[in-house]
Amino acid sequence: MAKSAHSLILEEHLSISISDLIKLKLFDRSGYKHGEIRWKRSNALSEEITYGIQIIVSTQEYNEYVEFDYLINSKAINYRVPLIKLPSNLGKGSVWYFYCPCSDKRCKKLHLIKDKFVHKSAVDNIYYDQQLTPKKFRYANSIGKNHKKKIKLLMTMYEPYFKPTYCGEFTKRQRKIMGM
Repeated sequence: MAKSAHSLILEEHLSISISDLIKLKLFDRSGYKHGEIRWKRSNALSEEITYGIQIIVSTQEYNEYVEFDYLINSKAINYRVPLIKLPSNLGKGSVWYFYCPCSDKRCKKLHLIKDKFVHKSAVDNIYYDQQLTPKKFRYANSIGKNHKKKIKLLMTMYEPYFKPTYCGEFTKRQRKIMGM
């Protein structure tokens, strides 16, 4: 598959995962919960845009689904995605999955692509940001990330309870700083 200028970058699209819904306590034994998820994004003009989605989760037996209710380009969209509950491989409890109707796959994460929440395999020509970045730039990015980590480590020396030694020996953190 050739990478083109029209390739979609996965990180640029809003996404929702089962763990997001669990953190919002939308999976309940009562069988029916609703809530809202909000995202804040900045565009090229540095304007902050807020996205909000109303979510209804039904965990009633034989009627398990997640319903998304949102606006895109002044168009109201109500979209329902089935849920699948499978026993855990550890033998304790169960694991929830989305069932993507477009790709016929079960998944833990859905992405908002072309006005619908779908699994990434339902869309052709979609890549992660790193896949489209030239190797030279990837190396430069990794150097920048390492530099930030080193600065953060050095700044720990100025924290109130930083101890360079303990019982006459250097602490693990101090050894890391000395090894830089």
